[in-house]
Amino acid sequence: MILLPATPAAAPAKVAGAVDLRQSRAEWRITGPGDVARFDSAKGALVSLRGRGGELVDAAPTPIFWRPVTDNDIGSDVPGKLAVWKEASLNRALTGFSAKPQGDSAEVQVLQTVGDNVAWVRTRYRFEPTGDIIVTEAIENGREDLPVLPRVGWTMRMPEAFDQLAWYGRGKWESYADRKRCAMLGRYKGAVRDQYHPYSLPQDTGNKTDLRWMAVTDNGGNGLLTSGAEPFSGAALALHPMQLDYDRLLPNRHGLYLKPEGFTTLTVDHASMGVGGDNSWGAQPIAKYQLPFRHYSFTVRLRPLAARTIRRADRTDGDSAGRQRPTGAVTPDRRPAMVGRQTRHGGICPPCLRTPAAIAG
Repeated sequence: MILLPATPAAAPAKVAGAVDLRQSRAEWRITGPGDVARFDSAKGALVSLRGRGGELVDAAPTPIFWRPVTDNDIGSDVPGKLAVWKEASLNRALTGFSAKPQGDSAEVQVLQTVGDNVAWVRTRYRFEPTGDIIVTEAIENGREDLPVLPRVGWTMRMPEAFDQLAWYGRGKWESYADRKRCAMLGRYKGAVRDQYHPYSLPQDTGNKTDLRWMAVTDNGGNGLLTSGAEPFSGAALALHPMQLDYDRLLPNRHGLYLKPEGFTTLTVDHASMGVGGDNSWGAQPIAKYQLPFRHYSFTVRLRPLAARTIRRADRTDGDSAGRQRPTGAVTPDRRPAMVGRQTRHGGICPPCLRTPAAIAG
């Protein structure tokens, strides 16, 4: 017996002709079949990407190496020990920009230093005649004495209208490198606002692991599809990640009172550090769930979507081998009843719980 996917794979985009690359003052304009991109060469920023469904960029994509601090991170002093990566996520300097045709395609490369020259980040955008955009981000060693990274990825803001999320990866709830056994591999969908969990102390939330693809769309199916040849991590939230970060000067903040800010933040990661939980007063995630500082490079494919409705998620989940299985019963809060699954720590792994008993290796 051979198990087949519940839905067919998306057909490759058809080749529609060469990509046009033009310069106007400090701006480069790339026109392809169905989309138009604009780069500000003085900033090295993708300031606009318009598909048939409208503008997709509210704020340009930027590298990100910081993950909002969790309760366990506070206990192991991540805010102090890894602060260099928060600075690297907030402060960047453009050191190189180029745009050139490549046959029927066009390629833009952006080189930046981050933080206090702690590393170089090279981002390459390749605009294909199919309408797809191949994005490669590479981080190069700057200094040799740097700590582990909380994450390796990039983030961008999309207009608020893109408030729907569909994905093939682990779900339905959030998952992390060391907390995902209770999240079954499958196809899921939901509103962007529902990916946020209001922890009593605001912290990272909504992450998805082992993604094959994720699509952020409006109600009409217009939006952006992100896919990778290798599994990746990502999230879509109605907040910016930095709004969730720990601030010792605001000890009485409660996640319940953080409200949507009028945009959707898409984050795409090669990987992120585990959330730990062997204890909450000093233990870091175990070594295989950390990201030592070294060269990293990862590639994803972006495809603007036009008036396509992402099919309703099939009511099946799969295990790590891709075998399909029925979901659990739907509880009154609309979450599949999957509590009770044993974890590495011998406890259960319900959604939205980060005690040691809820960490899945």
